[in-house]
Amino acid sequence: MSSTWELKEKSTGELLVTVEGEAWEAAKKKALNKIAKNANIPGFRKGKVPTAMIKKQFGEKAILAEANVEETKRVKDLTDDELGRI
Repeated sequence: MSSTWELKEKSTGELLVTVEGEAWEAAKKKALNKIAKNANIPGFRKGKVPTAMIKKQFGEKAILAEANVEETKRVKDLTDDELGRI
């Protein structure tokens, strides 16, 4: 993961974080598992839906959106830790 901080006017700024390779794949897998855990699809017990069925029912966009949410939380935690050291 890499990040850049660009200072804008006054006391504001823009943080750009890039998640690459294995970290992003791990985030997508975690998101897929989270969706599968909560999915309620007829014919399957809750939490026991095959990943192929999850991808078919929910689509790649839902998985990417959930992965983005998870990574955003992780980045927020990291930045909170850094700000706490100041």
